[in-house]
Amino acid sequence: MIGFARFRTRLEAMEAVEVLNGKRVDLERGTLLKAEMAKKNLHIKRGILSKKMSFQPSSYEAFSPLPSDLFLSSPSYNNRSFNPADQNPPCNTLYVGNLPPNTSEEELRALFSKCHAFKRMSFRNKAQGPMCFVEFEDVHFANQAMNELQGYCLSNSVKGGIRLSFSKNPLFIKPNKAAKEAESAN
Repeated sequence: MIGFARFRTRLEAMEAVEVLNGKRVDLERGTLLKAEMAKKNLHIKRGILSKKMSFQPSSYEAFSPLPSDLFLSSPSYNNRSFNPADQNPPCNTLYVGNLPPNTSEEELRALFSKCHAFKRMSFRNKAQGPMCFVEFEDVHFANQAMNELQGYCLSNSVKGGIRLSFSKNPLFIKPNKAAKEAESAN
């Protein structure tokens, strides 16, 4: 039998591999769990994290859930979703995705302005829907805001909460301009 588990961070996944690999999961047969990192990120349809996925030990009493498993199944966490496929390198700017068509700029500004080291926000209503970028003082604070607000449901959210990822570029800096500035610094 093969199974997969998603974790919020790579570090959590690596810790789980270390803790779970070699654990006895079937006392009668002496079956051991083989835990290893997946070759690709696990992609799941939105809304899959729900009360239905809470930990059920069934016949495997020897197995105990990791603290992150308990956290994911807690009632206060059920409306959250994650973006495990964030492919952009960390930067001080977050892209805010999964915004409903009638998103309120004021609601987003109120949400992000409470975050430590919030700097500014860029919000635009485009033909394909609203678009938002949020800038922080540095990467650390952007990452902190991402961890705190990932999956947050806005007052008018219909397809789950917001999806946060690192922006391709820092806010208001074009890729060519950043490359030229880096070259002139050397």
